[in-house]
Amino acid sequence: GGIYTVIQSKAKVTVDEWGENYYMMGPYFEHNFKTQVEGCAPPNSVVQKAMDALTNNGCQVHFGRWLIEGSPYVILFDISSAAWNLDRWKGDLWDTCQIGLPYHDREANDSLILGSLIAWFFKELTDHLGDKPNVISHFHEWQAGPGLILSRSRNIPMATVFTTHATLLGRYLCAGNVDFYNNLDKERSHFTEDMILYLQFRDSVFLRGQARNLVILATRRLPEPLVAESPSTKEEEDPFKQPKPDGKVLAIHSGWEGRHRGPPLK
Repeated sequence: GGIYTVIQSKAKVTVDEWGENYYMMGPYFEHNFKTQVEGCAPPNSVVQKAMDALTNNGCQVHFGRWLIEGSPYVILFDISSAAWNLDRWKGDLWDTCQIGLPYHDREANDSLILGSLIAWFFKELTDHLGDKPNVISHFHEWQAGPGLILSRSRNIPMATVFTTHATLLGRYLCAGNVDFYNNLDKERSHFTEDMILYLQFRDSVFLRGQARNLVILATRRLPEPLVAESPSTKEEEDPFKQPKPDGKVLAIHSGWEGRHRGPPLK
C-alpha cells in the first residue's frame, strides 16, 4: 500500500545517513520474509540482547536485511506467537488511555500486539544501552499508535516522531462519497473530536472505526513532533493536533518543508 511504498522509497537515503544504526520494524509474515528478506544476525549485540529478552518469553522476533535499494536492517515481530498476551495488553492500553479494542477488529488487535512488542523491545534496548541510549523511534500511521502510546506511558528514554499519511476521518468520509478535500477549508471549523465521535455512531462505517479513531486521537495528545506525508495531509491534520502551542502540523515528510519546533531530538 501507500505507506509501504513511502517507507520503501526513503530507505536508501536513510541508510546512507544512518548506516548500521538504522533499523526498520514491523510485523513478520513468513512468506514475505522468505522472499524479500535475507536473514542474518544483528550487527549490534545490544539489539540481539533485546531480541533475546522477547524470544526467551515465547515471542518470536526475526532479523535480516530487506532486499530493496539500501538493504536496510529489519526487525520483524511475529504477532501470532504473542497473541496469547492480547487480553493482558488490552488491559495495559485501557489503564494507559481508557481505550478499549473490540474483539472482532483484528487489525486493531494486531496493532496492539505489535505495539506492545515494540514498546517491550525498546524497553529492553534502552535498558541495555545504559545512561545514554540515544534512540530515535519513528512511528507511521495509526497502526503504530499503540507502540507510541505505550512507549511514552512507560517513560522509555528515547525521542519519538509520528508521521501521519491520512486521517481516518478523511478516509471514511471519502469512502462515503463526501467531497472531503475540496471542502476542507470550508468545513475546517467543524472538524472537532465531537464531530468525529458523532460520525462514528451515526453510521456503521464510523462505528467500526471507533477504536482506531480513539487510538489516533490519543497520539495527537502526545508531545511528539507530528509529520504529515504531504501538503494535503498537513491541511487535513491541522485541526486535530491540539497539544502543540499553535495547533499546527509541524512538517511535511515528502519534502521536509519546515522544521519541528518541539524539544530537540537527543
